[in-house]
Amino acid sequence: MFSSINHVFRFATRSMFQPKRTVMTSQQLQNHYAQGHRDFSRVDLSGADLSHLDLRDAIFCESKLQGTNLNRANLAGANFHKANLTAAQLTHTQLERSNFASADLYRADLRLAYAMGANFYEAYLQGANLSRGDFEQVNFSHADMNWANLSWANFNSTNVHQASLKEANLSWADLEGSNLPEARTKRTTLTRIRWAWGTYPVERISVNFGFDVRLRQ
Repeated sequence: MFSSINHVFRFATRSMFQPKRTVMTSQQLQNHYAQGHRDFSRVDLSGADLSHLDLRDAIFCESKLQGTNLNRANLAGANFHKANLTAAQLTHTQLERSNFASADLYRADLRLAYAMGANFYEAYLQGANLSRGDFEQVNFSHADMNWANLSWANFNSTNVHQASLKEANLSWADLEGSNLPEARTKRTTLTRIRWAWGTYPVERISVNFGFDVRLRQ
């Protein structure tokens, strides 16, 4: 409940300062992309079906893709800086080297996404579903991942410095090589995580994860 209210307030405040966007259909986007255009900044593609499309290196800075279907699309190297992807569908999507810095991914579905080397710096991922995704070597520093589902995901060598993981679910996640102790955790579920020395069930967690956790073998 608090998460929803917080997002509505955040969205309303941000919308007051957003530039007007050009509404574009899926077919128009495909036509422009086929002609060699790559910059689709500040366009409105809310609710569009972009599934299975090849949109590598496309630029969607400050664009609105709220509820957009991007399932199984190839978005490698794409730029979504400050884009609105609230409730967007990105399952099985190719996101390697893509940029989501300061993007709004509230309750977005990124299950089974492949995002190796992507950038989610300061991204808003509250309530998002990243379950079983591959986020190896991804930058999540300063991201808001409260209430997110990160179970069974690969976070090998991932940067979560100052990321907020309040009540997030990290059950069975692979965190080897990540800097999890630098993240902000509170009531975070860490059952059977893989971190540093193997797979362990967690007996107790606290805010200061790096200093106050007992791993039971």
